[in-house]
Amino acid sequence: MAFLLFIHNAIIFYVSLSPIYIMLTDTTIIYKLIYIAFLVFLRLHWYLNNNKCIITQLQNKLMDLDEKTGNRDPCDILFDEYNTNKGKIYVYYIIFALTVTLMKL
Repeated sequence: MAFLLFIHNAIIFYVSLSPIYIMLTDTTIIYKLIYIAFLVFLRLHWYLNNNKCIITQLQNKLMDLDEKTGNRDPCDILFDEYNTNKGKIYVYYIIFALTVTLMKL
């Protein structure tokens, strides 16, 4: 389970921090295109899986949490919260990240 948590959080940090990296540095076009493809794949994955992440579902199943519980990011873990409605925040952030990346192409 620790490996699954590590992979999931690595994906979250990649998605979260890449727009900042793209804005502040002169990244290659390949990096930007890979990031755009990753964001599109991520959103498509959620859409095809009833707006849920399969890794989050696996984590919740392993931890005996309710299926409606969303991703527990580091802040949720620190404060022992179980958020059930974070999906829209993530979708808006993906739109922001795509916009920033496309502007820097």
